[in-house]
Amino acid sequence: MPLELDFPRRQQQPERLRQQNRQLQQRYGVRGFPTVLFVDATGEPFGRSGYMEGGPEAWLRHANQQLANQPEPPTLELAESYSAALQQAQEKGRPLIVVAEPGTHAGLARRIEALFEHGAFIEMANSRAVTVRIQREGDEAAGEEELEKLDELFESLEVRSNPLQVAVISFEEDEPKLLMQARAIADPRQMTAQIQRTLPEPKYEGGWTEDYELARQAAAATGRPMLLNFTGSDWCPPCQAMEREVLSQQQFKQWAKDRVVLVTLDFPRRKQQDAQVQQRNRQLQQQFQIRGFPTFILVDAEGNELHRVSGYQRGGVEGFTTMLHRHIEGE
Repeated sequence: MPLELDFPRRQQQPERLRQQNRQLQQRYGVRGFPTVLFVDATGEPFGRSGYMEGGPEAWLRHANQQLANQPEPPTLELAESYSAALQQAQEKGRPLIVVAEPGTHAGLARRIEALFEHGAFIEMANSRAVTVRIQREGDEAAGEEELEKLDELFESLEVRSNPLQVAVISFEEDEPKLLMQARAIADPRQMTAQIQRTLPEPKYEGGWTEDYELARQAAAATGRPMLLNFTGSDWCPPCQAMEREVLSQQQFKQWAKDRVVLVTLDFPRRKQQDAQVQQRNRQLQQQFQIRGFPTFILVDAEGNELHRVSGYQRGGVEGFTTMLHRHIEGE
């Protein structure tokens, strides 16, 4: 569905509309006009265009190519069983999200599917929790033993018996702790927000992280911007030079400690990389329209771009941090 965002200079525009357009301009890092963005249903961009010579035919060829290259939407990572979910939650130090159905019920199933297909829920659950879906009837994978273990856990935590049970459980101190329970799933957005509020704050202790979601939460909690480092660590000479001469230096680490949240978005060619990290990095590469490495981008917790620089940066630690500080302070 086409959406036009206008920035007139002489024509009067309602204040609400003007603010909306400015916020979206910042969010997507639009610097010139015309800019055409291709975004998915969750608002994540996967393509960008502008004026092109050659008339409608040339532009439509480009648009069709952008649409053909649209990445597959992320899918929810569900544990195979309650026992497997429990083990993963304890090993990863993450909360457990349990969705327990009383049996085969079309209405409940549709609400669960809507939640499991909701982009914000998928991103939150994959990066910050372990999720399992249990059917009490008609699910051979669950089994009596699995259901007994789940019931024992629910009983110990005093989870109420409801037609549909949604429970968020923490295992931070080896002992289970009930963070949230819900009787039903209504709106996926409301349920996602409710679960998000109950999850423990992500632990960011400084230094570089590959966990973009953790970094975003840390940025929101601390009021700092994120510094995204798009790099090819094992094949890109300018990236390796920046790492050696700037990013690994104690002077840079000390400067960054109380000013930014550091995020590495790596695109290695030889080094093995977790599939989930690889998928997320590719999505962010498309979102921020990264065309070369290294690229450094300052963004706020909402993903609004503040500044970017590409390629090897001369001037060492002092030159790089001075430039970043100027844009952090809005000078």
